[in-house]
Amino acid sequence: MENLFLSVLDKIYSQNKVKLLSCNMPNRTSHEVYFVEFSTDVSSERQFLVFKLFPTNIPGYKNPCLKKEVEVLNGLKDSGVVDVPTVVYYDPSDTTFEREFFVLEGLKGTPMSKLISGTSDIDYQRKFVQQSAELIARIHSANFNYFPSLNKEDYALKTISNFNRLYSELKESPCNISLEEMELMARTITLLDNRRPTETDFALINGDLSTNHFFLSNGKYYIIDWDPAEIGDRSWDLYWMIKEIPVLVFGYENAFDDLINHYESSAKITLRNKEFYSQAALAWAYILGWYIEERIPQHEVVPLIRACRLTFKNKLEQLISK
Repeated sequence: MENLFLSVLDKIYSQNKVKLLSCNMPNRTSHEVYFVEFSTDVSSERQFLVFKLFPTNIPGYKNPCLKKEVEVLNGLKDSGVVDVPTVVYYDPSDTTFEREFFVLEGLKGTPMSKLISGTSDIDYQRKFVQQSAELIARIHSANFNYFPSLNKEDYALKTISNFNRLYSELKESPCNISLEEMELMARTITLLDNRRPTETDFALINGDLSTNHFFLSNGKYYIIDWDPAEIGDRSWDLYWMIKEIPVLVFGYENAFDDLINHYESSAKITLRNKEFYSQAALAWAYILGWYIEERIPQHEVVPLIRACRLTFKNKLEQLISK
């Protein structure tokens, strides 16, 4: 792999002599992302770029499209609504890795999640909630014209379809999930399908927001990981970020109410589909958690999934019993 990374670096820095220092895959996730360190004959300073390759194994909850992700990153960069990493190199005809890839600038900084975990000061925690709400509102303000390949569709219907797809995969192959757990999933999906909103509150959404994806670098937040971005329902980004466990995300119990209030104030709107997506995010956290543990057991998020599962299960049982 080292020679392949070096050959791409030579294309990017065609006027310089490049020395590859290291390449590693820092996180155990469903992505195939490498941090590549190098220096050039112009500067001996260690630099790094982020290489994202089309995955060799695609889990059922993903539908990767690197061309779309590049379009979203460039569109956000051009629109200026939020800060995102710069796409340094993308050529879909480049067959260096025998599969599609793109290269991003390397950012040095700290994810918001780490900043939050470093404090128990409620005022400090509230500051992060407000910053998150303002960042999400800015994402949702993006003009659709910057993203020509993204289409509007019934997002609630798509959400139910995603639930059914994962449920079917788990049901049709051997797994360690009890019949009781599978029945809870089935009943939850049926309940949500009967409660689908008739209209989508459209916005550009990231689709997988978390405080890990708000990256503080050089005094401003960059938003990373746009793989699942689409034109969807704005409520999804907010409710998926919290997943019904605000204490775990921001450190205090009322964080979610604060997030919604700050968001609606910043965006100058009232969210239309709160109830459905609060329940859908909870269901997705439960079903997706089981899917990841069964299909990608080495994923770095598995310990957190196990720690939260009983909370999710109890909340779903309460939802169904009402």
